[in-house]
Amino acid sequence: MPALIKALGDENERVREYAARALGEIGESAKAAVPALIKALGDENGYGNVYRTAAWALGEIGTPEAMKAVEEL
Repeated sequence: MPALIKALGDENERVREYAARALGEIGESAKAAVPALIKALGDENGYGNVYRTAAWALGEIGTPEAMKAVEEL
């Protein structure tokens, strides 16, 4: 999981998007990634793909912190 969290900061948009998707597919066990996914909600260079996928991933993880971030969107 540390590699996926690190990939959320990659310069390549697709890498960031796929990292967020993988973390969402992991689900609740990826709760350590919540802060990085919240940060990814501010990704303005991904034409929406990165932050939409990060929002979906947060919903899949479902921790209170994740859900609060999604609700604030």
